[in-house]
Amino acid sequence: MEDRRMAVKAISQRTAEYLGYAPAVAGGYVAVNGPRIERIEGSWYREMKGDAEDPDTPIERREEIKQQLEQYHRLPQSGDYARIAPQGYGGDLVLVVPADHPIVQHGYALPTSLIAELIPHLEAAGYETIGLGKTTV
Repeated sequence: MEDRRMAVKAISQRTAEYLGYAPAVAGGYVAVNGPRIERIEGSWYREMKGDAEDPDTPIERREEIKQQLEQYHRLPQSGDYARIAPQGYGGDLVLVVPADHPIVQHGYALPTSLIAELIPHLEAAGYETIGLGKTTV
């Protein structure tokens, strides 16, 4: 079996519609029925972190915020943060394509730590995950 490096990106619904069947033709997919990605700006993350450390915030709320912040991963190029979106949330779609294919220019890169969390969710949704743990694109 061929061992191919695959790139994992997050793309908007609009970008997925624009790409159409191109990811499938390239040997990848858009995980339409799989997990979604929630992205927040770095400033919002820092604001939430400040609330979690503020003594005026109720203790229960501080703990809730800390647990939520632990789910986020810093995005490599933007300074924003992303996590696997809660069930039913309409976040960004996951794009998986060969790392050397031009279509990889679309979307935003996900950190390796988030990709590792995504793999079981993609598998549970019936998507192929061979080659996903080998990429840094």
